[in-house]
Amino acid sequence: MEWFRELARRFLMLFSRRRFDADLDEEMRLHRELREREEIERGLSPQEARYAAQRRFGNELVLREESRDMWGWNWLENFAQDVRYALRMLAKNSGFTAVAVLTLAVGIAGNAAMFSLVNGILLRPLQYAEPDRLVKITGYYPKGAVAALQELSRTMEVASFSDKPENGSDFNLTGQGEAVRVTGSTVSANVFSLLGASARLGRTFQAGEDQAGRDRLVILSHGLWQNKFQGDPGIIGRVIKINGVDRQVVGVMPPGFSFLLPGAQLWIPVHFDPTNPEDCWEHDFTPVVGRLRPGVTLAQAQNEIRGMVARIIPMFPHSIARNWNADATVLPLQQDLVGNVRAKLLVLLGAVGIVLLMACVNVASLSLSLAAARRKEIALPLNSLLPADTPRLAEVGMDWRVLTFVTGLSVLTGLAFGLVPALRASKSNLVEAVKAGGRRSVDAASISLRGSLIVGEVSLAVVLAVAAGLLIKTLWRLMQVYPGFREQHLLAVRVTPDQSSCQGRTACVALYNELLRRARETAGVSEVSAANTLPLSGEVPYVVAEMEEHPVSPGEGLAPLLWAGAITSDYFHVMGIPLMAGREFTDADSEKSAGVIIVTAATARRFWPGENPVGKHLRMVWD
Repeated sequence: MEWFRELARRFLMLFSRRRFDADLDEEMRLHRELREREEIERGLSPQEARYAAQRRFGNELVLREESRDMWGWNWLENFAQDVRYALRMLAKNSGFTAVAVLTLAVGIAGNAAMFSLVNGILLRPLQYAEPDRLVKITGYYPKGAVAALQELSRTMEVASFSDKPENGSDFNLTGQGEAVRVTGSTVSANVFSLLGASARLGRTFQAGEDQAGRDRLVILSHGLWQNKFQGDPGIIGRVIKINGVDRQVVGVMPPGFSFLLPGAQLWIPVHFDPTNPEDCWEHDFTPVVGRLRPGVTLAQAQNEIRGMVARIIPMFPHSIARNWNADATVLPLQQDLVGNVRAKLLVLLGAVGIVLLMACVNVASLSLSLAAARRKEIALPLNSLLPADTPRLAEVGMDWRVLTFVTGLSVLTGLAFGLVPALRASKSNLVEAVKAGGRRSVDAASISLRGSLIVGEVSLAVVLAVAAGLLIKTLWRLMQVYPGFREQHLLAVRVTPDQSSCQGRTACVALYNELLRRARETAGVSEVSAANTLPLSGEVPYVVAEMEEHPVSPGEGLAPLLWAGAITSDYFHVMGIPLMAGREFTDADSEKSAGVIIVTAATARRFWPGENPVGKHLRMVWD
């Protein structure tokens, strides 16, 4: 318990400093008086006795420091003194303080904001169980292929999900007051168990609940549950209408849960009917994720996927491109998610790092100038601290991730660009500084260091300015690039028909024809057309086609894979897209007439170079 009493005594000293200082002064005064009396008794005069007693007593400042070391933590007291002194100097030099604080604040704030993005996107692990075992299988797969992967794979558990609008991510929620469109995802029934995710209320999907007849279920996001259903705790088991279909709510996910499709507000099981080849193999090509089984490496999964793709191709009920997913790979899920933005974020982080470096160079230059101007001010108090054995003389001078980063960055910038000027000031020749009197004395080394900082700052500024100029020029040129269609006076409206309104192709065609008719009758509308995807949206589905006069040799093993969009007549006229040859679609082009198609110039050059593509034929392999 001795150490505890010592600790308590030292803490008591911290809060009773004035009383201890007064006791020390009184004790030292008594010692000096006793020694002075002894010298007087030896025959010295009072003045000589006083000087002799002081010499015998020693340096009072050193004795005070030694006593304080015995009482408590002198280093902590010294630190507090340094802080108070620094605050006084900052208040005295308010202009320097304002410039330094604002300059560093801009640099540190920019880096903090940028690092928060890097941390959240690149560094922070995915918020799922054992995220290092989650993988993405590149390519797109129909439902039948996903089922085959689930059955064949020995290295991983496999699940699919929709991540794009053409795969059905827009849903109409009706029967709850005003109809609203919500973003959602169709997923394999095992996707939540694969992620290791649990529902806040209710449960997640169970095995087999993506089979036809068992898939009329839905899981809500926490936000949708709160906003649309007012956080009703009795929501589990309730039936709601989604796209005109009654679905039972089986679960509510916890706040903040998301899975690959940003902003998803609900999840429904994918509709899988193995007795319907068209539904299983011709539609809804979706991405696939997996979880490596215990002990399986990424390389083992990679070796397996190529063989499985080759085994799945013969399962298609129609011809399929022999190069279908031939380059399929298995990637860590986080790497796949951030692959397109990693380099951009790191470049931006480097750019704001340069801004901070420039800010630090500015502050360092100001600190050097201030230190040079205060050399005499620093020298005089140091000179008064003689004798030279004063303990503190040599100490004079400035000697979880986002929070750690910002704190560390602040400390590092302060040390790196504040310590150098302080050390320069602490190494000043005190005698020369005192002799200089009121004249400013700046040595050549200080001038050289400040000059180097200025040169470095200008160099960084030039680099940053040139990079910013190039970026602005690039953005300006991109804004001036002709997108391939007329931009003026165009309005796009996304339509998400209910399943009950679009039962079969004939019903869908009738629905869209009626929508187009009513739109044409709307005041202010001159022309109307429809398409299953917008230009430059990246949401175009692909088809496999056999091209006339372009046979695939057995050795080549490749079949054309084409991006295909569906449009109504007058689409190109409405969009202001000129045709290079042939004609546009007309109302006479229907399911009952001969099939027609319009190809891009790039497709024509690829398959019929130097020829007129009008009149050529191609066939969708599943038609």
